[in-house]
Amino acid sequence: MYCLVRRPSLLGNGPVEEADIQKWFSFAAYDVMTANFRLRLHYLFGLVIDHEAVLQKSHAALKVLEAHLADGRQFLELGRLTAADLAVYPYIALSVDGKLDLAPYTNVTAWINRIKAQDWYVGMKSIEKP
Repeated sequence: MYCLVRRPSLLGNGPVEEADIQKWFSFAAYDVMTANFRLRLHYLFGLVIDHEAVLQKSHAALKVLEAHLADGRQFLELGRLTAADLAVYPYIALSVDGKLDLAPYTNVTAWINRIKAQDWYVGMKSIEKP
């Protein structure tokens, strides 16, 4: 992801902003991929998982996002869309395929809708363009 988006507008300017964004790459790769993504694979393709453990981890990841966005943030970092949002968005938005109810996570749902409202957004099954 980092190599694909070498644009300051997406990655930030300088080491502090870049670090703020890159921490979300780790969140996407670990917290979200080992939970929300695995639930999706379970329901779509029959992946065998410890359902209760993965479900708890999925909700934990959603709670992290919900709390982070709770202070009025529109996007994850820098007050604008960045690579952080692009890294986390797909697997969170596709959580519905893993039978996760996102309704209790109002800040997360609003964040998903802000990304889907971008001019360049191209939808896919389960996360169509509005």
